[in-house]
Amino acid sequence: MPTSEAAHALAIFGLTFVLEDIAVLGAALLVANGMVSLPWAAGSAFAGLWLDDVGTYAIAYALGRPVLERRWFRRLMGNIDLHRSEAWFENHGTLAISLSRAVPGTRVPTYLAAGFLKVPVWRFLMITAIACAAWVAGLFFLSYHVGMMAISGFNMFRTKLTKLVACAAVAVLLGWILKKILRKYSRGWLPKPNNT
Repeated sequence: MPTSEAAHALAIFGLTFVLEDIAVLGAALLVANGMVSLPWAAGSAFAGLWLDDVGTYAIAYALGRPVLERRWFRRLMGNIDLHRSEAWFENHGTLAISLSRAVPGTRVPTYLAAGFLKVPVWRFLMITAIACAAWVAGLFFLSYHVGMMAISGFNMFRTKLTKLVACAAVAVLLGWILKKILRKYSRGWLPKPNNT
């Protein structure tokens, strides 16, 4: 069993870099079906999400301001007032970084901006660790309870492979529904930059 759990945990960890919310939802369904223990599933899901966040930030942090001042970047993005952007991040960055985990389409741009604008590393690590832990806990709660309701249906699948396929299908469906709901209701959560 430990080898199987480690393999599942490694798969969950890897999938978070491709389909992060679906990987987390699927991990909870695996727990509900007794295919992996909660610590392995939640730990690998958290680690994958957080390392992806840190990697996105680190790339922008390493590239730094020179990229923002390049002619091709200015042509692509228009003129950016770096001092105003830094001031905005100073005032609203914690909230923006925290909420971008749940607002579809905002996480990568927010984390790249945090890196380019040199949000302190310790601050970014702390905020994203808390946000990832809360997000994993929320998705696990949702998916685990859905999984417990559906577990009798999963029992009709006798082999491990068919159970995995069923868990994956339910995770994709839950992920799609969640994204639709978040897109509809999350507008206006993030503070707007002052463009004046």
